[in-house]
Amino acid sequence: MKIKITATLAVALLFFSSCGVTKQEQTKTLLTSKSLVGVWNQVMPTDKENEVMLSGIFKFINPDKTFYMMMSSFGDDVVYPSVIRMYGRYEVTSKDTLIEYVDDHFNPQIIGSKSELKYELLDDDTLKIKYKNTVTQTWITEFWIRVKKQK
Repeated sequence: MKIKITATLAVALLFFSSCGVTKQEQTKTLLTSKSLVGVWNQVMPTDKENEVMLSGIFKFINPDKTFYMMMSSFGDDVVYPSVIRMYGRYEVTSKDTLIEYVDDHFNPQIIGSKSELKYELLDDDTLKIKYKNTVTQTWITEFWIRVKKQK
């Protein structure tokens, strides 16, 4: 687990080097933010009550209005390369609505698309996101927890 978090933060720092804000400012904001900005790890419910399982999917929501979604591919005995599945820009349009503009995606049909997401910070470290599946026209709910600096 420590390896995943450390690797994720290292990848985040690489992305910040091309931004207008310095790496030091970006890192401080990501590590201290209590807002939507941050590094998030998607979690999945388990069969046990009040228990979740960490996924290998990470979302970086940056202060410069860009976002990245990374999948870390760790197997039981083998480590596979992690990949950026999607990146783009975002705009917060209200206290609970976010628009994502997808600049690149592993599925070429999604490149150039725009997605409206409803979001809610359940607490400082838990994010609930809902978005509409364009194929089935149903709302999908996801839960994410904030990745924190290792102490």
